[in-house]
Amino acid sequence: MVYVYSGKDSGLTLHTLKRDLTLKGESYAKAIVYDCYRDPVRDVISDCSSLSLFGEKKTVIALNCYFLANLSKTVKGPVKEKEQDYKGFLAYVQDPNDDTDLYLHVPANINPSSELVKALKKATPNFKECLELKEDDYYMLSYNRAKERKKKIEKGAIAVLVERTKGDFLLFSSYLDLLLIYADDVREEDARKMVYKPLEDKAYECLSYLLRNDVARALSSYRNVRRQGVDPLIVLLTFVSQIRLMALVQNLAEQGESNDAIAKALSTKGTSIKPGRIYYMRKDLSQLSFEKLLKILSDLGDIEERIKLENDRGDDLMEMFILSFSDYRKRR
Repeated sequence: MVYVYSGKDSGLTLHTLKRDLTLKGESYAKAIVYDCYRDPVRDVISDCSSLSLFGEKKTVIALNCYFLANLSKTVKGPVKEKEQDYKGFLAYVQDPNDDTDLYLHVPANINPSSELVKALKKATPNFKECLELKEDDYYMLSYNRAKERKKKIEKGAIAVLVERTKGDFLLFSSYLDLLLIYADDVREEDARKMVYKPLEDKAYECLSYLLRNDVARALSSYRNVRRQGVDPLIVLLTFVSQIRLMALVQNLAEQGESNDAIAKALSTKGTSIKPGRIYYMRKDLSQLSFEKLLKILSDLGDIEERIKLENDRGDDLMEMFILSFSDYRKRR
């Protein structure tokens, strides 16, 4: 049989595949696993077609089947596309080996326009779309995993995990395991101490201090990010991303748009911005016009060039930017 697992979160998709194997009494650890980012398709098909050495049913798992995925960027791996045996793949899925179960792990949503996908859908009904977990699912997962290990975890600790991992299943799962190793009774303060805030959140925290004219805290926030090993250029690019969003918000606000209208206009598929976030952002931007935000973006672009082209010290330039940020309120 051939089984196809797909979904937006590759880590969650793999987790679901492993869980289903366990429910069937099979083991991921005992399966033959290929990674299609580096292993040619012909190797997978060859293994599926061959007899088991011990005469028992084989389980073959093909991870990262990018050729079935709806990806915005072309995947470039060690195997060239012209060397991939997709004809052999199609021939196999249309007449699979009865003594082998083949599991295809797709690292994104299925590409409905792909000829490979269309042929695969005709050959097998075993497609499983792994939908992103809801917040309640993360709570249930955490409680169950803690119970399995005879430990406890506070609701507040799970809330911090959910907030800081931003729907990334593998990141959530890894931090959950870390916390359950750290303590037998995991509390909210444990999670706040051990689970890092996403870089975007920390960058926005730094910018929020700047917008409130609290330069000392902004500088401290920046240095905390640097102590965690984040390169100054990465922090700068995160600043640019946040300020670009602020500029878009301020531009629409200056045109008289409401918070709801701005949130709707700026929300894209898969990335939702709530009106409440727009409200607080507009409060932070009360002293900065759209024109001034464009000036800030221009200055950050200059800093990026100096770091990349002139090898200037990123920390010096970023800290100077933070220390002189109040000047933007004086510019006309």
